[in-house]
Amino acid sequence: MKVLQIFLIFLLLAATNLMAQPGTRENTADRDLELADSLMNVRAFDQAIPLLLEASSVYQQNNNSPRYVDCLIRLANSYFHQYQWEKCKEYADKSLAYSLKEFGDQSVYVARCYLILGRYQQVAQKNKEALQHFQQTIEIIEKNNLDDLKSLIEANNYSARSYYILSNSEKSLQSLQKAIEISKELHGVDAPSTINLMINKGVIYYGSSQLKKSLEVYQSMLPVLSDTSLHHQSVLIKLYNNMGNTYLALGEYQSALASLLQSIAINEQLNGKNSKVSPNSLFVIASTYVLLGKYDQAEGFLEKGKKLVLELFGENHPLMVSYANDMSTILMKQGKYEEALAHQRKALEISYQNGIDVFRS
Repeated sequence: MKVLQIFLIFLLLAATNLMAQPGTRENTADRDLELADSLMNVRAFDQAIPLLLEASSVYQQNNNSPRYVDCLIRLANSYFHQYQWEKCKEYADKSLAYSLKEFGDQSVYVARCYLILGRYQQVAQKNKEALQHFQQTIEIIEKNNLDDLKSLIEANNYSARSYYILSNSEKSLQSLQKAIEISKELHGVDAPSTINLMINKGVIYYGSSQLKKSLEVYQSMLPVLSDTSLHHQSVLIKLYNNMGNTYLALGEYQSALASLLQSIAINEQLNGKNSKVSPNSLFVIASTYVLLGKYDQAEGFLEKGKKLVLELFGENHPLMVSYANDMSTILMKQGKYEEALAHQRKALEISYQNGIDVFRS
């Protein structure tokens, strides 16, 4: 799908160039910037970067300050998504210095620079510093009533993430709710961005042990996701999986099982019977069957999960601890004590190999 999107983008650019009259280098830079934006929208950042570098050079030579700093910010974002952290910071710093000089400290460009610098700090696990940058973005946009609600949504969403990591769930939820309200206003209640933010809210409630509130958030989303659009169906896979884990934490095993199985059913409907699901999801379903005393069904999901783990990661991956522990429980119930003990030993062996402290309280 992504390859087809990129191919169509290049076809469109070729057609545009054929129809266009010969123009200045800046006309070419404008087309490069437009193409780079299209590529970034389909996450083809590696192909956007050369176009942005070329366009930024032209804009700098022509003293087109707004377009030049636009390119610098896009380059910082593109390098971020390519995991080239130092290049990201280099262009973020360069764009910030240039924006402060050319536009002052209250411009939308400065706000966007602080946003990408905050994301860089977040990846570097410097969440207090990241929060300072996100709050600078929010303050500049709100104080000056700037027309950049997209950056305002992102700054509040990323603030929520940093607050959550810093164990401040109250401020995390406040920031996230702000992002949700702006997204509803800008995009609508059923837009992908709004839906993803709502899922984040459920995750924060779950992580802060507010399980019933987490469940309420997930359940409130089901009517919004009632159509059969590809995005909504994809989100439902994640939503039902999260609901299943929440029910499981609440000790409501039948409801947990129903939600987890629904997640897998939608995945198979969307991606085919042979589509691969997360091995962890299969192990969670197996564990739920074990808790319900349905050992035959549990064993079936354990074997499916084991097959996937072996294909993807190998036999000593930490996920195999779940497999070994649940198999041990099943074998104990069947009176196969030697086999059960062998699985317990295997679980301990894998745990030690992966640095998992099995005696931690």
